[in-house]
Amino acid sequence: MHSETKINERRVARLKLVGEDIIALDDLILFGLKGMVAYIDHAQILGVEDGNVYASVHEALNFLLEETHTVDELLTTALKVGEVNIRVMEMLDQANTSAYGHPEPTRVRVTPVKGKAILVSGHDLKDLKMLLEQTEDMGINIYTHGEMLSAHGYPELKKHSHRVSSI
Repeated sequence: MHSETKINERRVARLKLVGEDIIALDDLILFGLKGMVAYIDHAQILGVEDGNVYASVHEALNFLLEETHTVDELLTTALKVGEVNIRVMEMLDQANTSAYGHPEPTRVRVTPVKGKAILVSGHDLKDLKMLLEQTEDMGINIYTHGEMLSAHGYPELKKHSHRVSSI
């Protein structure tokens, strides 16, 4: 609890020093990077990488380490992070379609099936594929949730009959 109090105290002091706009834009960049690197990781696991993307992440993190920024500098950096994220989504799409086929419209069951079950959340299709393979013919139904809804459209994942539904 003590470290949490210190973090809050530092944040309040910084808020007084630089203002809400600067804090909000710093957070926008940081949270944008956090989401982006999760997708970079998923693409990398499936063999798709881009050195320019890695360089952009390092550049943005280095920028955030600097003491002071103007609103214009922060906005420019936030927009650049967004631009790079478009490339990252292309990488992730390439990785997923190479591994699991091109998604196709698919009806998704929304009612439960009686029996043992595992609920998969998040957005790591490789983990889902491995779980589907490991539980094949074991009588365990695999449900997806949230960001995993898209998994139902990939032909390689649709092959598993115990991939039941999304809840």
